[in-house]
Amino acid sequence: MMDELSEDMAKGDGEALTTYAVILGVDPQDRARFAAVTHDNFSKIFDKANVTAEDVHTNTLNVLKNDAVLARYTQA
Repeated sequence: MMDELSEDMAKGDGEALTTYAVILGVDPQDRARFAAVTHDNFSKIFDKANVTAEDVHTNTLNVLKNDAVLARYTQA
C-alpha cells in the first residue's frame, strides 16, 4: 500500500490516495484539495527513503494542520 500511496501522491491522483483520504475522514468535497495539498507537499510527507506508515501518517497530519480547509481533519 505504501508504494501505491507514494505513486498516487506523487501524481496527485489515484485509488490509494482516495482510500487514504477516506481513512483520514476527509469529506468528498475536500478530497481534490487533499490530493493537491499532499501532492504539493510530497517531499515533506515521504521525507526519507525508508519512511514508515507511521511516519507518513504523522507527516500528513502536520501538512494538513497548515491548510485552512484541511486542518479540521487533524482534530482527534
